Amino acid sequence: MGEEIAAARKGLAQIVVSPDLLRLAAELAARSNCQGHRAEQVMVETVRALAAFRGKGQVTLEDLWEAAETAGRESDYPRCQSGGCFYAVYCGSGDSRVTTMNVSFNGIAIPLNISRLYHRTYEEFMMAPLNSFSVVLGEAAAGCLRGFFAAVGVLALSFAFGARLNLVPLFWLILLINSFLFSCLGPPC
Repeated sequence: MGEEIAAARKGLAQIVVSPDLLRLAAELAARSNCQGHRAEQVMVETVRALAAFRGKGQVTLEDLWEAAETAGRESDYPRCQSGGCFYAVYCGSGDSRVTTMNVSFNGIAIPLNISRLYHRTYEEFMMAPLNSFSVVLGEAAAGCLRGFFAAVGVLALSFAFGARLNLVPLFWLILLINSFLFSCLGPPC
C-alpha cells in the first residue's frame, strides 16, 4: 500500500481534469446547496487523487461521481444540520455568543465608567439607601438582558437568512450564563 501511495503522489501532478468535468463538479456543488467553492475543490482534488492512485492518466465521469459521493459524505453533517447553509449556522451560533459577550460587557462597563469618571454621577448611586451589592446586581442583570436580547436578534437574522439551528435548552442556558458573566465584569465593585 505504501508503494502505491508513493506512486500516486508522483503521478498526481500529471492528472488533469477536463473543463467539462470541472463544470459538472461546480454544478453538483451548486445543486447540493454548498456555499463557496470548497465542495467542488474537494471533489476535484479527490477525483485527481483517485485517478492517480488507480494509475489512470485522466479522470473519468465515474471517478467524478465517486468523488462526489465521498465529498458528500464528508460534508453531510453541516448540510444536514443547516439545510445547506453551513455559513449561516456558523454565524448564527457563533455570533450570538460573541454578541452576548460584547453587548453585556460594553453595555454596562462603558456607561458606568463614563458616569463615574466624567459625569461623577455614580457616586450618587453609592450614596442612595441601597447596598452596593444591589446596585451591582441590578447593573449586571440589565447588561445580561441587553446581551441576551441582542443575541436573540442575531439568531432571528440567522433564521431569516436560512439557518436552521437546533436550539436546545442548554444553548439558551449557556447564552444567559455567558451574558451574565460578561455583564458582571462591567460594574466596578
